[in-house]
Amino acid sequence: MTKILVIGAGAIGSYYSARLAQRGCKIIIYSRNDAKLISQNGIVIKSYLGDFSQKPYRVVDDLKNLDEEVDYILVATKSLPNIDLRAMIAKVISAKTKIILIQNGIYVEDVIVKNFANELISCIAFIGVNREFTAGKFNGIINHQEYGRLIVGAYGNNTSKQVVEDFINLFDKNSLSSSITLPYPNNSNNLSAYFPFSIEKNISRINSGSQLLSALPMVSCPCRITSIFLAVPAGIS
Repeated sequence: MTKILVIGAGAIGSYYSARLAQRGCKIIIYSRNDAKLISQNGIVIKSYLGDFSQKPYRVVDDLKNLDEEVDYILVATKSLPNIDLRAMIAKVISAKTKIILIQNGIYVEDVIVKNFANELISCIAFIGVNREFTAGKFNGIINHQEYGRLIVGAYGNNTSKQVVEDFINLFDKNSLSSSITLPYPNNSNNLSAYFPFSIEKNISRINSGSQLLSALPMVSCPCRITSIFLAVPAGIS
């Protein structure tokens, strides 16, 4: 069974990891601040598509405590200078581990390719989600208001088409239909896979964050661009 370590259990990381857990993936959540809450209540999603919750396979508040290999490391942290992503990944990565980035910003892949030779998938999330707070404290609920599209691409020459296919196939096929789309600039042979929370995969090579941005004109929605994430108005992030 596929094991996925999620680094960054905010709204984005929690939503997509819960969707993966629905398909039977063993989700390991790394959370320094909310490990106890997530361990007790699981990941609780209030969604316009239907509410659900998933209990992670494991929750850790220190990566030193993770004593098992994982198939994927899914990074959904903000791209900030005080987050030492290299050090966190180095504690848990193995030669066969694939790295998935769902981060804000461009060129977020640089720190990965400079330090790790593992296959890398880089993503853009187009989704309206936020964490719910009560009296200023996170109460364990993730609100999914709208959308959910994830544009997924193989980064660089080290990542195979099959790795992208395999990652997409981890999601719910019962809600999937596929179609060939017009190629992105400088790319070809693109296949789109749409879920209710819609995922699109670019099975051609991506060599820089700027090529990921070439997908943005395909998004037709009143929205504002926040780095590489798209967020709908009214405070949704």
